[in-house]
Amino acid sequence: PLTNMRMAIRNLRHPKIDPDRQARYLDILEQECTKEINLINDLLTLQKLETHQERPQFETIDLNTKIQDTTAAFDKKLAEKGLTIALELPSEPLKLQTEVDRILQELLTNTCKYSEHDSSVELRVSQICLPDSKTNQLEIQVINVGRGISEEEATFIFDKFRRGKGRWTPGTGLGLALVKSLIQHLNGEISVESTSIEDSELSTICFTLTFPQFSDDNEASEPS
Repeated sequence: PLTNMRMAIRNLRHPKIDPDRQARYLDILEQECTKEINLINDLLTLQKLETHQERPQFETIDLNTKIQDTTAAFDKKLAEKGLTIALELPSEPLKLQTEVDRILQELLTNTCKYSEHDSSVELRVSQICLPDSKTNQLEIQVINVGRGISEEEATFIFDKFRRGKGRWTPGTGLGLALVKSLIQHLNGEISVESTSIEDSELSTICFTLTFPQFSDDNEASEPS
């Protein structure tokens, strides 16, 4: 972002710049400034999560409604790539205490970036009953079709600033690192599985999130 901002400033200083080009470079400045602010905010959030400076901010939510509202906010981005999204939610609304909103936003942003054009996305939610445990687990899966993730890439896909080879989609390499830190903040786990599609260069990619389901009847324990 800083490189593009410097370029725009230099061009704006040109004495004979016409109004259209001036407006274009001002737009670039605004867009890149927003990217830089988001990058700094993400880095600060990661630092707080990794050093345990920030306690989880739990809220009691209706998960089905939260997911429907969050995915609706992505309608425009999904439509731009011809993507459709199918939700598989529990028939009975799940009331739980968690901070899942940012996690869903980051995962859906990643899905929009890397999904194949005119393909479908699935978001599945299921409840896992653990024997001899007072706390159930919640499993969320986000499944899309796109370029496969190699075994090598899977080892560092959640690391900061790491991008897969040959992936030229703009980004900072912080989205999945932030998702992992947020999930761990909730005593949860995240994994990714890439399965090749027969007779195709594409693969089905599935991100699976699991974390304890805290409700009004369960007091959320503070992650270690």
